[in-house]
Amino acid sequence: MTDDELFGLLNPELKREGEELDLGAYDNECLEKDILVVSVKGVRLPIWRVIEGLLYVKDQDTDEFVPFKLRWGQKLLYKALLDQALNGKPMRQDILKARQLGFSTLIAAIIIVCAMFRPNTKCVVLADIEEHASNIFEIYQAFYEHLDDSLPNAKEIHAWEEDNPGKQHSDSLKPIKKRTRAGKMMVFDNGSRIQVIVAGDNSGRSGSYTIVHSSETAFQPDLIKTNRSLFKTVSINNRHSMIFIETTANGYNDYKTKRWDLDAQGKTVFNPLFVPWFKNRDYVYEVPASGLPQVDSWIYAKWKQHPEITKEQIMWYWMRFTEDGDVDGMLQEFPWDPSDAFISSGRSAFDTKLIKKRLDELIGKDVERGYFTYVSHTSDDGQTISMSEVRRESDNSGEWKFFILPRRGRHYVVSCDPTKGINTDKSAIVVTEQNTSAQCAVFNAKGDIEEVAKQLYCAGIYYNTALLSSELNTGPLVIDLLLRMGYPNLYVTQQQSFQDYNESIGRKYGHDTNRGNRDYMISSFAMAFRNNYRIINDIETLQQMETFQGVKQKSGLVKYMASGSAHDDIVMAYCATFVIRQQQDFDPVNAPVEAPQEDTLNSYERRQIELMNEHRKAREEEQRRIANNIFVW
Repeated sequence: MTDDELFGLLNPELKREGEELDLGAYDNECLEKDILVVSVKGVRLPIWRVIEGLLYVKDQDTDEFVPFKLRWGQKLLYKALLDQALNGKPMRQDILKARQLGFSTLIAAIIIVCAMFRPNTKCVVLADIEEHASNIFEIYQAFYEHLDDSLPNAKEIHAWEEDNPGKQHSDSLKPIKKRTRAGKMMVFDNGSRIQVIVAGDNSGRSGSYTIVHSSETAFQPDLIKTNRSLFKTVSINNRHSMIFIETTANGYNDYKTKRWDLDAQGKTVFNPLFVPWFKNRDYVYEVPASGLPQVDSWIYAKWKQHPEITKEQIMWYWMRFTEDGDVDGMLQEFPWDPSDAFISSGRSAFDTKLIKKRLDELIGKDVERGYFTYVSHTSDDGQTISMSEVRRESDNSGEWKFFILPRRGRHYVVSCDPTKGINTDKSAIVVTEQNTSAQCAVFNAKGDIEEVAKQLYCAGIYYNTALLSSELNTGPLVIDLLLRMGYPNLYVTQQQSFQDYNESIGRKYGHDTNRGNRDYMISSFAMAFRNNYRIINDIETLQQMETFQGVKQKSGLVKYMASGSAHDDIVMAYCATFVIRQQQDFDPVNAPVEAPQEDTLNSYERRQIELMNEHRKAREEEQRRIANNIFVW
């Protein structure tokens, strides 16, 4: 085959009917700068032309291998690579995808073209599970086996190679594939190789790679640690290097909070790319003569936001949805925007749409920060700590965030979720209004537990000597310190109120989080947020609420907790306020309410407060009867 014949084969017309993205317009600049270019038998060509000219893929409808023609969504990904490379940036892509848009196939095509036609190109693909690793490796094997199918004398080449096993026809474009050890690895005689591995603690750490593809990243175990180690094996100075993160969403886990969010905010070198389902031009279905059926209202609501979508596309979407009628599953697999994918794939304890809405309202707003100062003196025997001259100081670097300052005559609740020790999670303190549970102040920092206790004391005093409590599961030290400080308004654990007085008094203060009250606490917080999402004023709290998800336990039960490596200390401190506040009078329902939200108490909230006051008074009366051995039959 002559060079002219080869060049003609690899230069198909890209711009097809109905498609406005012409990658061919970038060819000359790519060839001039040697960007996304390989040499096929001495002919330098852009990678996309080699893909469309030589590679074959299996057609989903016929199961036959057909020439690879880039879809519109695939071209968006390729164009994103071009934009990074032509602007002097490393090629790093974070792809949040809908199902079956062909991204993993295009990435595999780019990798095998680079490995076959660029010497010493080391490539690794990281799959989430063994089954997916096998499926991915089959794609590479098919690309290689069908590489010569596009040649005019393909039948002659295949027949000759069948008669001469282990040898290669002179017209074949395949580089010689060397045998290697058992496993999902393809090694070529030009020094390049492709290896598919399964995510794990030591995945790929020992290698040095030119191209890395992290597949279904959101579903990989310990995904941040694993990917961080693997990405470090790729040189940032190698302008031919590439890293692809490609995944569907998996709730508000580490991928969302520690990967996609950072990439989307421009805080990393990775370029975020989301392509919705309707960018796949194949997702169409003929509309019957009677017109569109009465599709579900949520689909119409989405369609209204995207008027460019055709009736044929909506017909396809509705037909696909009616296969099982699972709204969340449909939105996860075929999202319209990134929030669809994350919200529908998660099992958050809180309404994630309201979280997103509140985040949009708070991002960019100034926050008053500061800290509490005090004068402290510990007695010689260490049993008494005197605290005086409590003051709130403003400081942009302070660990306290203040949203609502105390109002005269109002009641407040202060709850602490202390750290378990040195070099562990942060301690969290949350201050809320008694009536509305509106967030007044937040403290979230690592530090000495004694200083945490003193800041907790100061917050309680500052907020009108608020009802104050600390979680006991992590140890009674904070409560012990507060008792030595003589804080006058501590929460008393209800089930211990009438225990033997000889038991340590320190254990009778503070709150436990256990199976008996945990679900109640979480449900109360979720309901309060659903009724008025503006009770939350802190972005960090909202971010923890996003990742507070239902995690299936070995027993089969679902436990709500921080997913992945996320934290839930602020959330758990907030949850506890709904138990703590029952031990304190509510402010009169008709009292003026200067709440942070737009509306004052609505009728539902008023009735809830009335009921809680009634229950509290009835409980106190019952406890008095028991204490006095008075029984009513």
